[in-house]
Amino acid sequence: MIDVQEKYLNYYDADLLPRINAKIAVANSAGDQVFYVRNIGIHGDNDSYALAKDLLIVSDHIYEKKFPSAFTNDSFVKELKIQNVTELEIIGVDGNICIKKTCMDAANAGYKVTLNLQCTAARNEMIFEKTLKELRNAGVIITSKSCYCINRWCSIANGLRSQPEIFIYQSIIQDSIEYFVPLSLIFTVK
Repeated sequence: MIDVQEKYLNYYDADLLPRINAKIAVANSAGDQVFYVRNIGIHGDNDSYALAKDLLIVSDHIYEKKFPSAFTNDSFVKELKIQNVTELEIIGVDGNICIKKTCMDAANAGYKVTLNLQCTAARNEMIFEKTLKELRNAGVIITSKSCYCINRWCSIANGLRSQPEIFIYQSIIQDSIEYFVPLSLIFTVK
């Protein structure tokens, strides 16, 4: 989670923080590690760069950065190695700066990187379209906003079906949406 801070939230959709909190809750309940990275400015001004007051905090993995990429914090990079992390799902703000740099540095470091657009925002959408193209070219997987509904359905249906079956359906649908492959599926719950 990148730069979800009180100072920045006014620039984005009011529903962004609830979507981020929902994603954090799902990740935490699935046993995934949640890492928080926050900008403290070039001069290390902690007071005016607080995390959003309503942000769901589920771990002590909170790191500070003075530059756009989370990978400029050596402790963060070291902890990823200690935890044997190989895949990262990036969420937060701003898509054209800190998110972009973090995704690029993660991809260049050999991580499998997914950018979750449902939980990411950018102040300039026109530039963000170009950013997304650059990230795709760097090997970053872009999860479309359409997939958010599928993820919600899968979370709800999770209690009704076995875990592997849900993720198979989820993967098929996401791939179909991502690559615009027409797909008609009827789901029945037994």
